[in-house]
This record gives sequence, C-alpha cells and structure tokens, in this order.
Amino acid sequence: MKPFFLVVLSFFLINNFASATFLRFEDKSQILNKKNDRRKTNRSFTGTDKNKNLSAHKTLYFADKFTNEPVKAKITYEIKNNNQVDNILFFKSENNFYKRIYAYLTPEMFGAKGNGVVDDYRAIQNMLDAGEEGCTFWFDKKKIYYNAFNNKGVWILPLKRNIWQRHKSAKFLFNGAKLTRRLPEWNDKNTKSDYNKGAFYTDDHTALLYITGNNYVIDQANFNSNVAIGKLVDIKGQETSVKDYAVGTCLEMGLWINDCTNIKITDSQFTNSVFPVYVSNCKNINFDNLTLKYAAQASSRIHSDDLAFGGGIKLINSSLITLNNVNGYRNLNDTVEIETLNKDITVNGQSEFDYSNSLVIISSQNIKLNWTTSNIVNGTGVLIKGSKPNEVATRNISGKVTASNASWCGVLIWLDKNTSNNLSDINLNIITSKNAYAGLFVNNESDAFTITDLNLNHESTDDGTASGVSRLFKNSIEGICQGSTTNADTSVKVMGKSSKNPLSVKIKNYNVRAAYNIEKTAKLKIL
Repeated sequence: MKPFFLVVLSFFLINNFASATFLRFEDKSQILNKKNDRRKTNRSFTGTDKNKNLSAHKTLYFADKFTNEPVKAKITYEIKNNNQVDNILFFKSENNFYKRIYAYLTPEMFGAKGNGVVDDYRAIQNMLDAGEEGCTFWFDKKKIYYNAFNNKGVWILPLKRNIWQRHKSAKFLFNGAKLTRRLPEWNDKNTKSDYNKGAFYTDDHTALLYITGNNYVIDQANFNSNVAIGKLVDIKGQETSVKDYAVGTCLEMGLWINDCTNIKITDSQFTNSVFPVYVSNCKNINFDNLTLKYAAQASSRIHSDDLAFGGGIKLINSSLITLNNVNGYRNLNDTVEIETLNKDITVNGQSEFDYSNSLVIISSQNIKLNWTTSNIVNGTGVLIKGSKPNEVATRNISGKVTASNASWCGVLIWLDKNTSNNLSDINLNIITSKNAYAGLFVNNESDAFTITDLNLNHESTDDGTASGVSRLFKNSIEGICQGSTTNADTSVKVMGKSSKNPLSVKIKNYNVRAAYNIEKTAKLKIL
C-alpha cells in the first residue's frame, strides 16, 4: 500500500512530555514494524501535505515518550471547543480535535511529581476523571504520591473534599508506589457526631481512595494514611501507658470500597489509618495476600462506651467476600471486623499483637474461618458475638481457629443480654494455648435466647494462666464440645443456669487437677 504523505502534528505534553512529539499518518502494522528503528534513532517524524484533509484519516499513531510504544489518536466528537483541549488526552491540529488512546494513564501525564512533598491531589484526580471505563492506571514504584488535603475552612460534605475517588471500572497497577496524605485533623469547635457536622472543617469520614461501581482490579497497593504511632488515650482523652499503636484524631479510611461488585485486590498493604480498608454494601470481592497494620484510634471520637478503636479491614452489609492470606499486625480493635449484616465470607490468615481482638464476627452469617492469632494485648483472639437488636442472627460459623497468648480468651462466643436472636450453628476446630482467662469461653447473657447447635472440637494446652481454667460455659448453651485439656487446674467450668437440653462434653484430660467444676444451678451432660 502506498504510504500517505507526512503531516506535521507537533504538540507538547505536560511535565515529562516537555519536548515536542510528532505524529505520522500510517497503517498500524507499518509503525509497529518501525518500532525498533525509533528506539535506535529516536528520530521525529516530519513532513507536510497541506493538500490532504485531516478529517479523512480516522486514526493516527505516535510514539509514547514513556514506553516508545505506538499510541493511537483518533478524530473525536467528544469535545467541540478549544477550552476542552488539555494536550494530554485531547489535542487539536488545524481544525480537527483528536483524542489519544493510551494503553494506560500515569499520574505524571497529568503533572504529578510523586516526591512525597508536592501536593499530587489535583493531578491524580484529573487522571482518575479522564480514564475511560475499564482503563488502566499505572503508578511509578519508586515514587510517593502525596495528598495535602488542601481544603481546610468551613465544613463540607466528606465526599466533596479532596479525596481521590473513582466511580467506574478500572485497573490500578500501583507497583508498590506509596500513596499517603497529610496527618488527618479534627476540629474541636465541632460537636461529635457520625459526620462531625458543623461550621469548621474536619477530616472525619475521609479516605485516601474512595471507589464505587463495578469491576476493579487493584494490585500492589501501598496505602499509608500517615496516622502517627503513639500512646493510646482513655475515655477522658488522657494518655495511657500503652504505646506503639497508631493514634489519630478522627475517623478516616485508607481504601474505602462502597457499593461495589466484582473487585480483585492482590499483593497489597494498607496501614496507619483508623480503617485501612473499609468495605460497605459490596458483593463479590476477592482479597489475596493482604497486609493490614496499625489500624488506629480516633481519639476525638471517643465516647463513654467506645474507645474509638479501628480495625484493619471492616466489612459491613457485604456478601461473597474472600480474604485469603491476610496478615495483620498491631491493629487496635482487630485485624478483621465482620460487623454487621454480612454473609458468605471466607477468611484465611493470621495476626499478632493486635490490641482488643484479632478477628470479630457480629450479626453476620455463613462465615468460613482458617485463622491464627497470637499475643492479643488486651482482649480476645477470635470474638463471635450474637446479633445486635433488630439485626440478623449470627449463625453458621465454621472452620479452624488457633489462638495463643491472649490476655483474656483465645476464643469467645458471646450472646448479649439485649439480643433479638439465638446464636446458632457454630462448628469450629479450636486449638488454644497460654491464654490468660481461658482458651474457650462460651457466654450467654440473654434470658430469652440461646446459644444453640454448638459443635466444637477444642484442644487446650496451658490455658488459664491467670484463672487456672481451660474452658468455661455460662448459662443456656446447647450442643457438644469435644477435645482435650493438657496442663490446667480445671478442664471445664460450667456457670449460671443451663437449658433443659444442656451442653454435652467429651474431654480427655492430661495433667489436670479437676476435670469439672459445675455450679449448683448449672447442668452438664458428660459423654
């Protein structure tokens, strides 16, 4: 095919595209064949033919300076005036508007510096706004992209603030590049509420990245919300002696996923935020190789009954979620928080040195666990709690839990006094060791509802380092617990008032002083 005459189309790209790049009208196969020649000579295409009509050519190609790959540009009718020409995606030659079609977009194309100092908010948000449905965003692994949150002043809705956000499908290839922000701030002139509404600006309910919509891929993310390590504060706001945890002021998130379907997140870490990952109203999300560290305290949101501790990942009103190979470290409330209204969740992973809990399940159903926890500083390894009033029952929890060195219980199964449902169908293989109060505690505080259909196999070694008790059962509990106890003063303690169909146990005891301690009002069926 006889080639077209060359037409000069020079344009300038922002930032790294400082030098002019020239376009040539060619068949795609021709420019692909000449790719190696470009790399060797780095030559520009020049030449003109004013007799040719630009509008006759539907597609042209040019060399992308970042990759030297051929990039398409085509005549577009999406813009109709010069004000929409940005010389990034849209440019103009003579009387025609063209749109470049990149294999991916980068923050640098839109002016980001990525040095961890300059505010990259606007550059990256422009990139997120410019990308079409299903596009790819590519980040430089050597860089730190910084959001200065330059929107102080009067109070505005959280999602109207300078939050990086995307609302249609995309692939984020972070390549380990770090996303961070200035230290989140609270304004004491505002009253405490869910959104801290008032006259003055606050970072409450903000995030590093907020996404909605369907079909996302997020790979090798490294989000750090910049909440500093310090000492926890008590309900009066006074510093305690507990240190080496993240302590901030307001409730903010790292990655906030809301109203999404079909998300895949791989090989990523999220740290130093009240909720490093927050998932709400979502379906079909797959996390694989996820690191969650330093879920923080939002100290200015403390109430008399809530120390405002954050969790590594919080799931609320979501379903079909898989958390595979989760690794947690020094998170305050927990590493994984399945609370509330969740169903069909699979969790596989471990955590250590969390403060209150390692994994929490409340008002959620159909949960499969393979979880290991160690060194809980001030609480329980795995907490399975019955429903809150007027919420769905907690039921059908199955799998394996290994818990050691918790300051209270290895595993706590708990039904509150004010619940509105039974807690049922708990089928777990539990291995516990060196937990202070007990390896296993099943506690029913409700007068109206029962912990029922319990099927536990519990292997306990050296539990009850403070109490001497391996496992405890309190009040109305139905089902069976089997297993063994090694090294304990008491293997099984039963308290309170049992149901008409009391719990059955079958425990093998090794180096145990007393197999059973059963209060007068309690009953136990020994197999």
